[in-house]
Amino acid sequence: MWTRKRTVIAGRVVEDDWIVRKDARSVGRVYATGIWDESLSWMWFVQVPPVAQGYASSLEAALEEVRRRV
Repeated sequence: MWTRKRTVIAGRVVEDDWIVRKDARSVGRVYATGIWDESLSWMWFVQVPPVAQGYASSLEAALEEVRRRV
């Protein structure tokens, strides 16, 4: 089952920053970059082998990239 939860750093919830989980295990992260180029709006990371990273134009597209690669 795929879920996501907001990232918390130093006790603060970070807006537009998500930890991606599969079966209650953290497998990746997606967050808004603030880059003006729409195709680079969201960065995604896969944190389990094979590790990968890239950019996407939307939160949904970034989440799909993580799911596709895990």
